[in-house]
Amino acid sequence: MLAKHAGVARHAWNWGLWLTKNILNHNSHNPARDKLKFPTAIDLAFASGING
Repeated sequence: MLAKHAGVARHAWNWGLWLTKNILNHNSHNPARDKLKFPTAIDLAFASGING
């Protein structure tokens, strides 16, 4: 059970790292009006369908 939890946590960490790198890369190559914002916890909850 612990190994499964560690694997899921690692997957979530890697996804967050990938997302951060892509947003920073996009923002460094685009003008101010085309910059992407980092999603908030509320944005992620609505995107996943956990909105109460």
